Parts: sequence; structure tokens; C-alpha cells
Amino acid sequence: MNKKGVFFTIVAVFIVGALALMASSNVFYLTTHKVPVNTFRVQSADYHLKNLENVHLERAVRASSYAAMHAISMHMNWTVEDFLADKSELDAYFIELLLNGTIGGNVITVQGGPNLMQDGNLTSKLMEFENASDKINALNVTFCKDYGYLRSSIKLYQDNYTGPWNFGVNITLNYTMNATIAYWSRLVTIPVRVSLIGLEDPLYFINTNPNNLNPPLLPEYRNSYSAEIVPTNITRWNATYLREFILSPRAYRTSKDAPSFLMRFYNDISPSPELCCGIESVIDPAVLDIDFYSVYTSPQLEKSYIDWCFFSTACPPDQPGQLWNITDVTNYTVGGYCNAFKLHSEAAGPAWYNVSSFELSHGVPGDADGDGILDENDNCPLDSNADQADTDSDGADGVGDVCDNCPLDSNADQADTDSDGIGDVCDI
Repeated sequence: MNKKGVFFTIVAVFIVGALALMASSNVFYLTTHKVPVNTFRVQSADYHLKNLENVHLERAVRASSYAAMHAISMHMNWTVEDFLADKSELDAYFIELLLNGTIGGNVITVQGGPNLMQDGNLTSKLMEFENASDKINALNVTFCKDYGYLRSSIKLYQDNYTGPWNFGVNITLNYTMNATIAYWSRLVTIPVRVSLIGLEDPLYFINTNPNNLNPPLLPEYRNSYSAEIVPTNITRWNATYLREFILSPRAYRTSKDAPSFLMRFYNDISPSPELCCGIESVIDPAVLDIDFYSVYTSPQLEKSYIDWCFFSTACPPDQPGQLWNITDVTNYTVGGYCNAFKLHSEAAGPAWYNVSSFELSHGVPGDADGDGILDENDNCPLDSNADQADTDSDGADGVGDVCDNCPLDSNADQADTDSDGIGDVCDI
């Protein structure tokens, strides 16, 4: 063996021996000086890293995302006063606000008020984490804050993972952490779901913007009416529940035929992709200036009062006689009578709002669900069931099947101790 071969053999033996020594003890060595490393220090730094990724970064992305979406709404409502062009423009607005707190390099304010993203952008929060890591744990944490890099890693979306009442944000962060005795280099994707409850609906506030010509809101509502999204807790439908839905301020429900929250920013009123995330509200004629639309729309207003139908041509009027007029479900009166609420025939049917049968009993007092059976004789007074079926296996209990919490077990009292929707006598 020549001298060069002997030299590399000795080096190899030395390295293997050093690795064996390190593996057989809890003492770590720096490669240059072989100074013992405090194991606790490494473990503490590692815990800080995991807490940063699993808790603090997730919260920061969620908070900055919500603030960015709110700022976009305010910018559209008070500055642009129009819809965005498409999803690409929404993405561009969102990413710049999320990272820098600006749109086109300008801070977002409302009527000269404070900056809506003051210290709320994600870059500011990353700098806060860097400072806190140094001051509290003496750790040198450095995030890559290059705008071009971060911008390309961000995804804004709604899908089955988010559902209709959240939007999703994914961002990939590249950072290092130096504990002097140990060093970490991390590339981590932070996925968050952000609640959209309380955010403003652009489809509504653009179409009712008080700065537009001939504001369509009635005068008493022009400065106070909210476009915030609040989900309804109504899960079954008839004329009675429709009235409750209309009178709930800006209540929304899910619908496979409606656009998602994000689609409303660029006025795309087609059904949400994958049918996962559509939401809809209804027009309250007691709040909206229906006379405005009747005068200024051509042809004269004959539209379904579902929001995305009303503010678009997505639901053209049905054939003559097929646009249902649902009466006595709003507080809007003209000449002393309650004005009709309009739904196209599909929406009036059982698959949507289930009110088409209401016309059969209109004008008959004491029939809340409109099924032709007076409340005093109706075994489900709030749920339409003209057949009055009651098929409990051990004898009719006087409660119809459609509203019976134990349809196969007689339980006239409908007791449900744990409030899970299943009566006690059949709750296992």
C-alpha cells in the first residue's frame, strides 16, 4: 500500500471511531474544537423550533390572512367601488397585503383612517419572531423575507378541505436557527384554514355601494346596513323558516348552486367548483330599494330574490307564471299589504327552500308551514307534510314522521335530554 493509501485509511478509521464515540454517549462535539455541547441546550432550541412552526407561525399566517382579506374588501368598497377582474387579481391583492400590507405599494385606509394592515402583515410578524427568539431564548432565527420567493409560495383557495365557511392559505417558509452549538435549516409549508365569518360579502356591498349612483338601499339603511357574512343555523326549510332567514341580518346558507366566498370578489356567480363551497343569502325587500330596481332595470324587475340571482343574470326569469310570489314572509309593505317575495320555480321547490306548496294555502290563517293543514290539526305545524304520515311502530304518537325525533318509537313528549336531535326513547 502506498503512502497516500495509508493516509486515507488512517483518516477513515479516525472518522469511524469519532462517530462511534458520539453515538455511544449523550455528549455532542463541535467538529473543530471538540468542545462538549450541552444536550439540554439543543433540546430546548429544538422545542422552540417545533413550537414556532406548530403554533406561532400558524397563528400569524391565519391572523394576517384574515386582516388582508378584510383590507381587500374595504379597498374594493371605498376606493375601487367595483369588482376585481378575476382570481389572478384577487391573488395579487391578497399576497401583497399579506406580505407587505399594501396594494400597489400604498397602505390601505378608509376615509383617511388608520392603516388597516398596521403591523399586521406577515413580514412584520416574522421580524417579531426573530427578535423574540433572540431576546427570550438567545437563538438567532432568520427568515427568508425575499418578496419574490415568498410570493411564489403562497396559495389562496377554497375546496373540500376548507368547506364553505373558511378559506385556505398555504405558504412555504425558509428559515435558519443558530444556537451557537447547533444549527437548523428549515423549509416548511404552513397550511391554515381561515374563518370568513364576519368578513364582508363583496357581491352585496358592491351592488349596494352608497357611493354609486342612485343607491339601492333604502335611506334608513344606507349608512348602517352590514354586509358581514353570518351562517344561519336553519337546516330545514318551509315558508316559516324562509321568513326567519330573510329577517336574520345578512344570514347565509350553503348551496351547491351558488358561488363561493372568493368567487364573489370577482363577480363569478357560477357554482363553486367541486360543489363544495357555495354560499347564498336572500334579498330583503324591506331593506333594498326594490323600487330602484323596478325603475332602473330593463326589463322591469322579475327576478329571483336569491342574492347571486338578483344581482346578476345567472337565473333568468322562468317561463311566464313560473316565478313564484311567496307572500307574508317579509316586513315590506306597499299600500298596506305585504309585498311578495320572489323565487324561481327550482328555488321554491323542495330541494331548495321548500315553499312552493305555500301558495296552496295562502290566505288561510293558522297554517304556518303552508301544507293545507291548519296548525291546530297539523301533527307537524312547522314542517310541511300534507299526508300527515305518523308511522311509529307501536302506535301513532301524534307527531308526524317529518318532525318526529323517534319516527319508529312512540314518544309524544319528544324528550331529548342530550339535545342531539334523537329522542330519548330511541337514543342508544
